Amino acid sequence: MSLDVEAEVQRRIDAANSSRAKYLNVAFGLTYLLGGIGDAVAMSTLRHHGFMALQLVSSFGVAALVHWVVPARAAATLFTGAVVLSAALGGAHVAQFGGFDGPWFYGCYTVPPVFIAMLISMPHRLVGTFGAALAFTGMYWLRRPDLFDYPMAHVPLVYLFTICGIGAGLGQWVFKLESTSFRDLARLEVAAERLEHQLRDRDGGSGLRAELARQIHDDMAQLITGARLHLDGLARREPTRGAPVDRLTSLLDELSVNAHRMLDQLRQPRTPGSLRDELARLQLEFRGLAMAVDLVVDEAWVDSAARDEAEAVLAISREALTNAVRHARASEATVSLQHHQGELTLRILDNGGGRTATLREGHGLRGIRERARLLEGRVELGEYETGIQLAVSWPLRGTG
Repeated sequence: MSLDVEAEVQRRIDAANSSRAKYLNVAFGLTYLLGGIGDAVAMSTLRHHGFMALQLVSSFGVAALVHWVVPARAAATLFTGAVVLSAALGGAHVAQFGGFDGPWFYGCYTVPPVFIAMLISMPHRLVGTFGAALAFTGMYWLRRPDLFDYPMAHVPLVYLFTICGIGAGLGQWVFKLESTSFRDLARLEVAAERLEHQLRDRDGGSGLRAELARQIHDDMAQLITGARLHLDGLARREPTRGAPVDRLTSLLDELSVNAHRMLDQLRQPRTPGSLRDELARLQLEFRGLAMAVDLVVDEAWVDSAARDEAEAVLAISREALTNAVRHARASEATVSLQHHQGELTLRILDNGGGRTATLREGHGLRGIRERARLLEGRVELGEYETGIQLAVSWPLRGTG
């Protein structure tokens, strides 16, 4: 098993912590920025806002460090330290403006719950959650010890540390839920990897592929054949409906081509081979569609064809033969590949009885022209005895 479940779980936890640390630090930074702007408007001065400026720089700086410098596994630790520092700076800042009943002090209640979002262990969580509360309260006391002489000074402190306890408990619950989901996902990936390995390596997955191929042949192929028989009968009884019937027949032929291609792929998974081998596979593929394909190729060039030329030959041949089956119902075709006077010519002939005057250029023929253009070649389409001939020529480039 190439995937270590616990290592993958930890990787996901680290990635989540890194992402959340960046987001939360940016959110804090924007809050301090907007708070400073509001204070400047209300007070017409930022004379006593040095600590808030440090909070802003610290928050954006930590977000940048997590994004570009520190590894993901260190993001939670850096975030914890940054929040404790920010809380201390916040305590020093708000102590300048009011007592326990002011909005500045109660703003510190929002800090400890942010650790609920971080996926960290309980000791780490307690350090961060209570550390932020203690840092704020301690700095507040150092700058304004007189405020703690009030008879009810303990009330907001009790609220603050109660929130810390609740936040730590909820955060641990969330941590366990997310860790479990990460572990389940990693186990599913392991199972999928094992199944893929079995399909690919153990007997090449031949047993399962053969079963799927039989199922497709027994069900899909019979349905296509039955539909074709009904359409043929309808065409004989009601010739005035020729256009819709021809369209449905064409769609069934296309479905048949794709089904046979799926069957071939299931029975014998394709791996890119030589052009000679791929042309032989193409010949077998269309034999299954009741089309006899004759190959007349230059053996020396085929064995040394460049990759892009080989891909073009296969794609053009498959498209032309598919069109001959779908639209002309051809039963025979010839694929010829020869070179003459420094030029290669791929020619596909069929006996479908088509005429160039009735041909409509669709996506297939446009794709053939595009491939010829990439080879700096040209396309010629004409009639040949009982069918259509397609010729694609391009300059000979030598061996690949």
